[in-house]
Amino acid sequence: MSDRSLAFLIAAAVLILVGGLVANSFLGAPQRPLAVETETSGPDKIDQTRTGVRVRVSNCSRESGYGRTLLEGYVENTGNVDLHYVTVKSIWKDLNGRVIATTTTFAVNGNRLAPGERVEFTDSSEESDVDRCNVEAIDWW
Repeated sequence: MSDRSLAFLIAAAVLILVGGLVANSFLGAPQRPLAVETETSGPDKIDQTRTGVRVRVSNCSRESGYGRTLLEGYVENTGNVDLHYVTVKSIWKDLNGRVIATTTTFAVNGNRLAPGERVEFTDSSEESDVDRCNVEAIDWW
């Protein structure tokens, strides 16, 4: 087979392939219409429940005469539903930042904390080495 015959066969194969693709796109299976979203009856907007809290330390100080450290802080409801229970972990650290002890307490215990509201709480430690306090939210519902 000569080079000219081979080139002719390749060109013919390419034309047939391209022609088939073009014919299939114009004459092939009918195109499906795009999906159209329709509104159904019911509420205009579905509310999504979101819970969240922010917990902060406002004061960490040693009580003179008692030998204990007092932590004062607050919990803020950052969600969009009422909360009735919020558990926080108090983290008691020494001068070098090492954790000495942890305690848990209810910052909210059965009372209503509406979205955007804050409630203050306190906790204390009898550990004599406490120099720093920190808190984190453990659970809320």
